[in-house]
Amino acid sequence: MDLNEKVEQLTNETAELRNEVTQLKESLTKQNQTIIRLIKEQCHLLRKYEEKKQDRNFCTQKAKQFLNIFPINSQDDLEKAEESINDENKGECIALARALLMPGSFKKNLNKILGCDVILDYNVDGRHNKKRIQDYPKILDVLFQATTREGWNYKYFLDDLRNGFKCAKNKHFKFNWAQRRKYSEQPSIKIEEVLIPFDNE
Repeated sequence: MDLNEKVEQLTNETAELRNEVTQLKESLTKQNQTIIRLIKEQCHLLRKYEEKKQDRNFCTQKAKQFLNIFPINSQDDLEKAEESINDENKGECIALARALLMPGSFKKNLNKILGCDVILDYNVDGRHNKKRIQDYPKILDVLFQATTREGWNYKYFLDDLRNGFKCAKNKHFKFNWAQRRKYSEQPSIKIEEVLIPFDNE
């Protein structure tokens, strides 16, 4: 093999080697791109998972926050509840009120929504020297939505709420009367008189 043939052979081998190197680079580039894409997808999934986890934790915290909204035991509690209800948590408040009120609505379950002091100090319209529960429209809207059923309207709701106040107050007064009667009726104690005859000696 003469020199020219050797040069040509080396040239061909070099070209083939360069071609293989080029193909290897392209293959490595594609692999790197695939690896980078997979890493990005994994990072994206991890971010989504963390976001959902944070959302669940946030929703859980919000739910726990409103689990204690009922019963409302004082005027301060009424004002705090009225101030805290907004578009974001209103649905949770409605669901909680519905669970407490149904079945039986206000007639049987108003005491699960309002504490005894509020029931005694308030009524729907503020009559007879009582405070007016309608001064808390957000709370009333939650209760209205919680009791909504077929044929329901706001007038029926207010009538049902009035009846609930009446029944709850009657239960309270009957219970107090029964307790007073129970403790006022002391058992009668019979005292036996022992007659000692006098001896006039």
